[in-house]
Amino acid sequence: MHVAEMRMLRWMCGHTRSDKIRNEVVREKVGVASMVDKLREARLRWFRHVKRRGADAPMRRCEGLVIEGTQRGRGRPKKYWGEVIRQDLAQLHLTEDITLDRKEWRSRIKVVAQTMASSFASEIIRLHGHPEIQENINLFTQARNNIFTILNDLNDTPEIMKQMPPLPVKLNDELASLILPPRPPLPNKS
Repeated sequence: MHVAEMRMLRWMCGHTRSDKIRNEVVREKVGVASMVDKLREARLRWFRHVKRRGADAPMRRCEGLVIEGTQRGRGRPKKYWGEVIRQDLAQLHLTEDITLDRKEWRSRIKVVAQTMASSFASEIIRLHGHPEIQENINLFTQARNNIFTILNDLNDTPEIMKQMPPLPVKLNDELASLILPPRPPLPNKS
């Protein structure tokens, strides 16, 4: 299923496997959560719905049905819904009694697509107190200010200099604003 999902995401981006673009980059570009995670979310939503029902409801009576007299075929036994739910609950560290609190349950099973940039930024913010991180942030801030100064000076150059190709420098302002302090205002040249 993961292979088919990545094939569709690559197709949406206009890439093929021969472009050799990593799965994480493609997923970040599209900005979607994993299909496996979304399916788990849907299963657990239905599980809460079933658990809320009374014990005499038809869907609850089917939970405990045991079929006797049938012979299992060769190979691995089929995975039943209850087994999959138990695995999902264990993976998310949930218990069945949380199903009674709708808000808590929904917040714990909700899958949100998180881009690599935002997860990187949140990790940097979490580690912001460490001296090494602070030193690197100061260096990045200085580099960003130097780049903007150079770009600003290039805008004030004579016409012959403006015919040069633009510098191949791009800065992700959204990511920079999450990590770095605000940029100082540019000096007015009059």
